[in-house]
Amino acid sequence: MSKEKLTDTRMSPSKVTGSGSGSEPSKSSSPVDAHENMVVQSMTFPTDSYDDSSDTMTQYLEEEPAPLGTDDAGSLFANFSTIGNQRLKEIRTKIISPEKRKKARTWSLREASKLIGRSDALIRRDFSDQLNKKPNGNYFLTLNDINMLRDYYDTRYVRPEGSEPMILGVLNFKGGVAKTTSSVHLAQKAAIDGLRVLLVDVDPQASSSFSLGPFIPDLELDQDDVLTNAMMNNPEYIRKIVRTSYFPGIDIIPANLFLQDLELALPNNDINNVRTMGPVILRLKRALDLVKHHYDLIIVDNGPNMGSITLNALTCCNGLVIPVPPSAYDHASFVMLCTSLSGAFYEEKKKLEYLRILITKHSGNKSAIENEAQLRELYGDYVMGSVMAASAEVERSSSSMSSVYDRQPGSKSKSTYTRAIEHMDAVNNEIIDDLKALWSQQAEAAMGHQKEMSDEQVEQA
Repeated sequence: MSKEKLTDTRMSPSKVTGSGSGSEPSKSSSPVDAHENMVVQSMTFPTDSYDDSSDTMTQYLEEEPAPLGTDDAGSLFANFSTIGNQRLKEIRTKIISPEKRKKARTWSLREASKLIGRSDALIRRDFSDQLNKKPNGNYFLTLNDINMLRDYYDTRYVRPEGSEPMILGVLNFKGGVAKTTSSVHLAQKAAIDGLRVLLVDVDPQASSSFSLGPFIPDLELDQDDVLTNAMMNNPEYIRKIVRTSYFPGIDIIPANLFLQDLELALPNNDINNVRTMGPVILRLKRALDLVKHHYDLIIVDNGPNMGSITLNALTCCNGLVIPVPPSAYDHASFVMLCTSLSGAFYEEKKKLEYLRILITKHSGNKSAIENEAQLRELYGDYVMGSVMAASAEVERSSSSMSSVYDRQPGSKSKSTYTRAIEHMDAVNNEIIDDLKALWSQQAEAAMGHQKEMSDEQVEQA
């Protein structure tokens, strides 16, 4: 699509500045030898090579047992890291474009017209000569094309003046509760809806970074590419580490294992530059304050712990989503999380503009339904009405470093894909609609405050 006629004026900036002996068993008539001989003869060998004097028998008996440990753990894990990263590169190569970058999905004209809010006939009439075409003649649009058409037709949502960007933490101290799945899918749905999104990955596991970035975090990023310098030396460094994700409308501050070093350095007064950088707990907030107004939604994907980085994230967030699967163990973990949060928030008299408990990985069985009912009974309206269902489609997407919003299914998987999209849309639309309502309230309050100030100035005059 030509950019001469249309320009997307609201795109977020990509840079905001036993060993065997080898001998055959002796055929003894002693009870012990007879028992050992029975054990050997009871083993299953290929019928075409079973011969107690054959090379095959010797091979089976001489096979070394699996190692129980290692004399050089450092070298072993270094080797694991090397071969593991190589396999990850192979996986990435299979799912990215020939230009060695992941590509976001495209939309047909009919799909795009629903997102744009104008009929496909109107769009075809106005831009038929500028729309992309497949070899079969069908039109297709990228998300950048969709946003430019939204701007042209004035149908794109604009966060109202006077409202504040939502810095939304996604948090749970228990692993495997779908924190990253929730973060990535919410980011992509918000971007599809035309919002400007920044995802901040503060989990050293870097799963969100792996999903959204055209890179392997621990292989292609170093210490200067994560939050270390912005939180240890100068908050201005945050402008240098904001990257464009492969998905239009989403920028990302990536993570990798170097954040573990940052976790150790922050509470150490000998090296944390407290004199020049100020309180440790405010480091992330001061950095994000420099870039937050370029975005509508900032999602912070936290690690499963209450370390210094997580405390920083909690301090800067004005909203929180807590994913909780409907099981007794996960409920118990949530209660422990609440105990920790009560202490952290009580000290700073924390106010949250938005708080929701999101039920994730819902299997639909009797136990899950009973645990869901208990969560709703105990925590009331803070529990989201929509639930994130356990889905094979979501699992397939995650295994390919993608999401259900980025997949274009074939006819065989269309029904499974549609169900997964419906569940994800219900969850994410509920959050996005809540945020839009909150932004409207903030804008009205800001307008009322401005009017009061104007009236006071008139009276003083």
